[in-house]
Amino acid sequence: MSQDPILRVATRLVESLDRPLTAQGSETVAYAALTRFPDGDRVALIHKFSQKLLETLSDGKRHDTLAVPLDPGGVAIWFVAWPGSHREAQAVRVGEYLDRLMGSARRVVEMRAGLVGFLEVDAYVREPEDENAERGILDLEIDVEYSYIPGPLFGAQSTDDPVLNTVILNPDLMSAIERQALAKFMA
Repeated sequence: MSQDPILRVATRLVESLDRPLTAQGSETVAYAALTRFPDGDRVALIHKFSQKLLETLSDGKRHDTLAVPLDPGGVAIWFVAWPGSHREAQAVRVGEYLDRLMGSARRVVEMRAGLVGFLEVDAYVREPEDENAERGILDLEIDVEYSYIPGPLFGAQSTDDPVLNTVILNPDLMSAIERQALAKFMA
């Protein structure tokens, strides 16, 4: 019996969530953000993102979706599905990354008060490169990386949760000017 394609992609996605490409350990922040949603909503989020990954795989274009919690104290999560590898997408992201991330976070705060953070989950989806590999959903390559900004950095609330007060940024996606401006804050 054939398994539902979304369920198969969701399985691959969940496996990838534990192994971010950049910022090893950032999955702790991602899971802290996800747990701010009720159980059923988390399942729906994974389902929705899996749909976006399938759309991206189908048409080769970026697809994204935004999840904004109803309850105060939550974290907005922006899922972005990119075609190809991390390095392939990096070429179109460099220099736009930080402005896009911060701008999106600010717009979400305008829509919903009470947020304590903004998580971007970027997933890169592609067929296996090995020409001898089986072709199918279970053979998809899905890689993820996280970016996270705590509420006070974009005009939202603060939290006492030290995990959700962490900043996760990918300096490889920043322009030289952005990296220079943030250098004094980065370890």
